[in-house]
Amino acid sequence: SSTPAAGSQDIPAGPFTLVLVFDRPMRTDSYSIVGSAQDVPTGFTVGKVGGDGKTWEFNGSCEPGRTYTIGLNGDRFRGFKSKDGVELEPVTLRFTTRAK
Repeated sequence: SSTPAAGSQDIPAGPFTLVLVFDRPMRTDSYSIVGSAQDVPTGFTVGKVGGDGKTWEFNGSCEPGRTYTIGLNGDRFRGFKSKDGVELEPVTLRFTTRAK
């Protein structure tokens, strides 16, 4: 699951945290955020990974009135893997920030 959820509208602009919760422990030494730089929040980086590897936080900053697209894994980049080596199937999260 993700917070904000995929498809969310009216997300506040400014500092942004994306929280991902996986159904199983993930490897904490690799991940793949895919897509073009202009499609993800500015400064988008890993903030914190829970000790069990299930909860991940990414931080950045969002501009008003924008739609962002964040890909988790992709055709060539498959860094999100469970601790037992199962790759996350590619997922695309889109959300829109509220206008000024």
